Amino acid sequence: ETMGDLNERLTCLTFMEYYKTIFALKDIDAIADIFRDDAIIFVGRPIGSAPVPKYLGEAVQKVVNMKEYELVKFSKEEYLGNLESKVFRNPFVNIQFSEMMIDRRSESKPVFGIQLRQDYYSTNYADVGYLLLFTDNSDSLKPKIFFRCWQPEKFLDMYDITID
Repeated sequence: ETMGDLNERLTCLTFMEYYKTIFALKDIDAIADIFRDDAIIFVGRPIGSAPVPKYLGEAVQKVVNMKEYELVKFSKEEYLGNLESKVFRNPFVNIQFSEMMIDRRSESKPVFGIQLRQDYYSTNYADVGYLLLFTDNSDSLKPKIFFRCWQPEKFLDMYDITID
């Protein structure tokens, strides 16, 4: 059963547009403001290439993204430092969202799970993956992310997570 109402979902959609905008603007203060101080943040990092059978040839390797990823856990401070020192050093950062799913994850609190496909492009790096965010919407004008995780595939078990 889906919990929540239209106004709460619209709050989440508006929040995600704001999220995308502040990343494109590289506004580190605004980004700091949307994460709770105790947020748990996982970032995917490429660690190399998966082996491709020789019979597929070099052409396929150039077309298909065969990278493998590891998840790295950050505190809010570490994540913001990584954005400033690495990610935002790129002159160009563009994020596109699609396939967004929003679902209330608590009966008693305004906690939402937001899963979406993120197409990330910057001057020297690009990837496609899925973000899973949990937001506390106690203040509907200033939702706060308390959990963020990126991975290359969809989170199939998002609906098994209840936070009370």
